[in-house]
Amino acid sequence: MKSPYAFAEVLALVDELDFHGLEDSQIVTQFYEESLQKMGSQGRQAGGEFYTPRPIIRLILKIIDPKISETILDPFMGSGGFLVEAFQYLKAKNPSAREYEKLQSGAIMG
Repeated sequence: MKSPYAFAEVLALVDELDFHGLEDSQIVTQFYEESLQKMGSQGRQAGGEFYTPRPIIRLILKIIDPKISETILDPFMGSGGFLVEAFQYLKAKNPSAREYEKLQSGAIMG
């Protein structure tokens, strides 16, 4: 890094992120996964992370077709990509208020 000011600007931008907001958390997750990919297989092993590309996750969800009444568990959740996609998949089914509450409070675990 050529300037400490550039690093300070990056930190200021990160400080503005809302990690509870879906959009910002997806941006961070995507950045993290892309960074791992750029490091190559050795970088993923060194970081202890093995991620599943988003298109593969979406295909798995389409095939399995989980229901809100079921529990989705990703015990090795890494960057949380599978859980984020599962949430989006179930949310797109226009759940009732009761189902949406279940989705937010217990259907997805990592």
